[in-house]
Amino acid sequence: MLKLYSANWILPVSAPPIADGALIVEDELIVDVGRRTEMIVKHGGRILQTRDFGPSAILPGFVNTHSHLELTLLRGRLEGLGFREWLLGIMRFKELLHRDDLVISAKMGAFEALKAGITTLADTCESGVVVDALNESGQRGIVYQEVFGVDPAIAGESLNGLEEKVAILKSLAGSNVQVGVSPHSPYTVSPKLFSLVTEYALANDFPMAIHTAESIAEDRFVRLNEGEFADSYRRRGVQWQAKGISTIEYLCDIGVLEASPLLIHCVQTNANDLEIIAASKSRIAHCPKSNAKFGHGIAPLSDILAADIQVGLGTDSVISNNVCDLIDEARTACLFARARSHDGSSPTARDMIRTATLGGAEALGMQGLIGSLETGKQADFCVIDLNQISAMPVSDPETAIIFSASAANVSATAAWGRFLYDAGEVRTLDEREIRNYFLTSADKLSL
Repeated sequence: MLKLYSANWILPVSAPPIADGALIVEDELIVDVGRRTEMIVKHGGRILQTRDFGPSAILPGFVNTHSHLELTLLRGRLEGLGFREWLLGIMRFKELLHRDDLVISAKMGAFEALKAGITTLADTCESGVVVDALNESGQRGIVYQEVFGVDPAIAGESLNGLEEKVAILKSLAGSNVQVGVSPHSPYTVSPKLFSLVTEYALANDFPMAIHTAESIAEDRFVRLNEGEFADSYRRRGVQWQAKGISTIEYLCDIGVLEASPLLIHCVQTNANDLEIIAASKSRIAHCPKSNAKFGHGIAPLSDILAADIQVGLGTDSVISNNVCDLIDEARTACLFARARSHDGSSPTARDMIRTATLGGAEALGMQGLIGSLETGKQADFCVIDLNQISAMPVSDPETAIIFSASAANVSATAAWGRFLYDAGEVRTLDEREIRNYFLTSADKLSL
């Protein structure tokens, strides 16, 4: 049975927008895409279901290359803190929460992502509960099991713990979820543990993600053994040798980039760093709003794109961003990049639509499955209502989406050929369960 979904605009991403277009779907796959009249003539005899979304755009589901869904319930709890104090605040809150709390938190994050048109998430998670949330929500994802450990003396023990957690996650993950590993960052993971985790990832073909080159404080720590992270090491009696080089150079020197990891943030990078990233075929998750909120700076997106590095957009957690809205993220990324380069013509709205979809898929190694509306790819798509006064008149749907729309304009989200969010209702997650939790358990979050 073929299904025909039509709208005023189809945005394949791999090809220019199609006015008065249609998407043909059979089960989980895209069969064809083109002008509505052409699709009806070509497939009319097999089309058993049609739906016209009218003044809307149908485009690939958004790919969020960096999230922390388990932290959703902490939204608004750690505002106005310095970065290290914020990290310590997360640790204190986690001590108050049980696994059931974190599961609900992750479900809330997945719920919000579905309403925002996000069909795929790359989530770094310490508790592993995001596997449960994605299994239930029906979204695609990579769940990177986090590992920490600054003391090289316990690196082997930390690796053993990681292996045990990964084995459990793999046993729980449905076909929609990959399991990966995430040595958290250069200031929370020793060189020895970095090496052990890299060897483990390469031996088992696990995707790997790392928070890196995020802040000046991190750069001062790695390069000079100075600043708040260095002070923390000294208080704990842990030795750290200043490297005299950038974070990216450091990760390259100790072999971590051999795994071509997803590098999250990459704010503090220069031309040499980008050459190293490109040569290693590492990827980047660009999180402009989170970077800005902490005052970390603006990552060189235009330079990253020019270096032919695979890059996608990430919202980060809602305690460092406040909303899970990849349209808003794309708009922010575009405006910041133009302001940084003093170039009002680049990146374009089309560049940002691509970065939020196919670019993200490439960054996660999923471009053969998702990220564009093409024959043979998975039927992951979202529908954006453009019948809003702020977006009218729509002469260019890509410009209307990037500069005038938001997650609130998403009217439907589908993955695997089935609607997970439609007509204001998330079909796979229980909204009452989530809301009731917050009505009855809010006192758990008071310190």
